[in-house]
Amino acid sequence: MKTYKITKSDIDETGLFIGDINTDKQIDGHLVIEAGLGSVRFYNSLRVRGAIRVDAGSGIAASGDIIAGFGIKAGWSIIAGGDITAGWGIAAGRDITAGGGIIAGWGITAGSGITAGRGIKAGLSIAASTVSAGMRIFAGTTADRLPAPEDMQIRALVESGEVCFGEVVAPAPEGGRR
Repeated sequence: MKTYKITKSDIDETGLFIGDINTDKQIDGHLVIEAGLGSVRFYNSLRVRGAIRVDAGSGIAASGDIIAGFGIKAGWSIIAGGDITAGWGIAAGRDITAGGGIIAGWGITAGSGITAGRGIKAGLSIAASTVSAGMRIFAGTTADRLPAPEDMQIRALVESGEVCFGEVVAPAPEGGRR
């Protein structure tokens, strides 16, 4: 699968993506955003068939959905006006924020908070300082095997939302990891 790279020359002075990669349709490959760019913004949704990797000192923001067939990993924040969906896991050094829902086939980890306007669903555990959802929160709902108890943990202070599957074990320490 081809890897597409976004560098400083692909964004304007406000952080808006202006490069040659056609983001109006699904990107058929992986997407890598180089380190130190701050928050790279996309005007609409961002859909990637492979993985999205945003290196240290960079984050990603889209006015619509952010969707990856594999995983999404960002050194900074991941922010979407719509849904954030990944076939594998979702990890951010700071916040993960979606106007819609957040769905990951594996776990969801944030160094700070996880916030969704609708629900949050992780195939494995959820770890952050805080978790807020407008609707339900599910952890450990993987379909490929019976999850172990540690795969059903929500290691965060749940500020809002109904925990429907998974166990709140304790807030995660600073940095979102135990």
